[in-house]
This record gives sequence, structure tokens and C-alpha cells, in this order.
Amino acid sequence: MAETWTLELGADVVLRRASGIAVDGLPQKARAALAVLALLDPEPVSRRRLGEILWPSSSPEQRLVSLRQALASVRKQLGGEAVIVASRTSLSLEPERVRVIPPESGAVLNRFTEPWFVLLRSSRSAARQVALRGGGSEEEGEAVRSLTNLLHWTVQHQADNAFGLIYHALDLATSIPGSEALPIAEELLRRSSPSHPMRGWGSFFKAIALFFTNETEASRDEFHRVRLAAASQGNSELMVMSAFHEAGAILPMGDLATAQAILEHCQTLKPSRSRPRAAIRLDHGLGLVAACQGDYKKAFARMKQAGDTARMRGERYEQAYVCVNCAWIAASVGEQEIGHQELWRFEEADTGGSYRFEFTSQLARIHLHCGDNDPMAGASLGEAAIVRAQTLNLYGLEAYVRESVARCYRMLDDMEKAREEVRIAQECRAKAGWAIIPWDQDRLNLALEGRLP
Repeated sequence: MAETWTLELGADVVLRRASGIAVDGLPQKARAALAVLALLDPEPVSRRRLGEILWPSSSPEQRLVSLRQALASVRKQLGGEAVIVASRTSLSLEPERVRVIPPESGAVLNRFTEPWFVLLRSSRSAARQVALRGGGSEEEGEAVRSLTNLLHWTVQHQADNAFGLIYHALDLATSIPGSEALPIAEELLRRSSPSHPMRGWGSFFKAIALFFTNETEASRDEFHRVRLAAASQGNSELMVMSAFHEAGAILPMGDLATAQAILEHCQTLKPSRSRPRAAIRLDHGLGLVAACQGDYKKAFARMKQAGDTARMRGERYEQAYVCVNCAWIAASVGEQEIGHQELWRFEEADTGGSYRFEFTSQLARIHLHCGDNDPMAGASLGEAAIVRAQTLNLYGLEAYVRESVARCYRMLDDMEKAREEVRIAQECRAKAGWAIIPWDQDRLNLALEGRLP
């Protein structure tokens, strides 16, 4: 007789045998797939849609490959037993063999941070509609819009509670466009209690918004104030997160020594004793500094350490962040193997919760296309990214994209177009107040001359 199973949906997903013993070893994406199928039961879910939910930033082809791997891992852990009805185009749970215990209202799959699950926690009916009726990656925008609306209301009616929202949904909060986030942050800081213990996260939110409205110096100064205040209060997590972004604002301006000193000072306070993402961000930041200095071996070692810690601690947003940056850096200096490997790790972890990931993953792919001798594909991807950067008035990102596209045109033997892209990129850099640092120079040499110094 075929075995029956119980699928428990709480903060995470637990699959139990008839004996009550939990099945160990199911990868997170496999558990996420089971959760989606359970929540939408008895309706089948298209393979394409499930791939979009679980791997929002991957290509359609890669999504299907990753989905097949996740389904295979379920079969393997169950010893070949089938709990999923699989057709060529859709998937559903075996109705006679799986009993679903739905989540309680207070613990709706908090372990999963993909945008669809964030939307689910805001509105189950909206999440169900998105999953069954399609819509590409609309759930990311829906999740960000839901949080934006919730922050607006909370700031107006319960301002002190908004700090917790920002802290616990930091990846989505920092994905709100700067032009929308800045007035929310300023109103929050006006209305809230000056002595609230989490007030620093509101200032951090404001500093992020300033950065994405091209107020780089104001952003740097705000991060600096938040970092010093957090250090004096013993809040090492906020201190390191602010230091990471303060250094990130300084690096493109060319002051690499100051950026390094900020992060190394934080290192002396042993942030690994606080929440794991502080230690991860510290290694991540020091890796970025090394890359900007042109020390790529040191950069990759630091960022690998950060990525490994993120995977071990289940910090998937941090894993996505460090892996996509590492993929871009590696691909942009001709390290194809590292670039492909880190992009794959990013796609496995990516929450889809930030348009910064959208640009950085595109920058990595542009260079990987060049390294794979397909510059036409890289140029096509780059031209679309340029339009997106212009729409958002992100001058620095536009410069990065144009410099990357220049490499494509050089490989296509169109040096006039390549030089024109570099010229426009220089204008964008001037608007952003960015200098040329060693990593920039290496990328430009590869773009225009086809080699590193």
C-alpha cells in the first residue's frame, strides 16, 4: 500500500511520513515548491509559473532546469515515492496521498523571502491570483507596493511601529524607489519618538533613499551619523550595515583608503556576535574594497567567505547580494569560471527583492556573454538596461552599463560605438560625482583593448 504523507506549513515546511517522522534533507527550493503547490491545492500550477515564483531573476530556461532539480531532490529524499502529480506543463500534489496542514496566521512561511511569499503574507488571495493567472515577475512589484502602502499608513497612524516593518523587511524596504522612500522616511522621523530604540533603522532607510535619488554626499553623511550612533549604543548590526553602505557611497568617489578604514574599524568590534548578516556584510564590504583596489584574488576570497556564511546561516538575501556582486566583478575582469559559478549561486538564492540585483545580474551577464564570445547578446541586454537606468535617473548604474556595453561593441569591431559609450559613461560619472578607480580602469582596458594591464 502506498504511503501517506502530512505536509505541515508553518514558518517553514515539514513533510512527515505516516509514522510522524519528518523527512530530512529537503533543499529549501524543494520545500518552497511543495509550499506553493499546497497553498494552491487543488489547482495545478504551471511549471513556467512555479519557476517564476521560485527563481524570479533567472532566465526562463534556467528556471525549468532548477525546477527539475528541485523535483528530483524531492523524489530522491522520499526514496522514489511520488507526492507530486507531474504533467508536461503543470504540477500539483497527489490528492489521495498528501494531507496539508495550513499555516497559522502568525507564522505564514516566514522562512521564505521570495517576493511571492512576501505578497502571500500580505494577501493570500492576491498571491493565489498571481500564481494561477501568471504575470511574469509581478509579485515583486506587488510586494514592494504593498510594503510602501503599509509604511505610508503606519507612519501616519502608528509611526513607532514602522521601524519594525523596515527592520524585518529590509530587503523590500530598500527596494522602494528612492523618490517614494525619501518622503516616507522623512515623515517617519518627524512623527516618531526621538528615543525609540529602533529609530536608527529609520535613519538608515532615509540614507538608502538619498543614495537612490543621486544625493550621494548626503547619503554618505547620513550613513556616517547612523554608524557612529549605532556604535555608541552597542548596536553592531546597524553599525556594520551603515558602514557597508557608507563605504559603498565612498568607493565610487575614489577614497578607497577611507572606505577600507571604516570597515576595518567595525571589524575590531567583532560583529559576528550579533545577527549573522552583520558579519556577512563586513566580509562582503571588505571584498568590495579589495576589488575596487584591483586585488581580485583577495576580493574573491573575502566574498566567498561571506557567501558561504550566508548559505550556512540561511541568510538568502545576503547570499544573493554577495554572489551577484562577485559574479559581476569576476566576469568584468575576465574570470569566466568564477563569474558563472557565482551567478548560478545567486540564481539559487535570489529573492528578487531589489532592482539593484536586476542591474547587477544584468551587468554580470553582459560580461559573461562577452567571455562566451556572444557580444551581440550582451549588447542587446545592455541597451535594455541603459533605458531602465535612465528611467530611474541612476547615473552611476548607467555608467557601469555603458562601459560594459562598450566591451560588446569592441568585440563586434565597432570601435566608434564603443568609444561613444565610454564617452557618455564619463558624463554619467560626472553627474554622479564618481571617479575612476583601479577596478574601473581594468574594466575599461578590457572593454577598449581586449586585455587587462
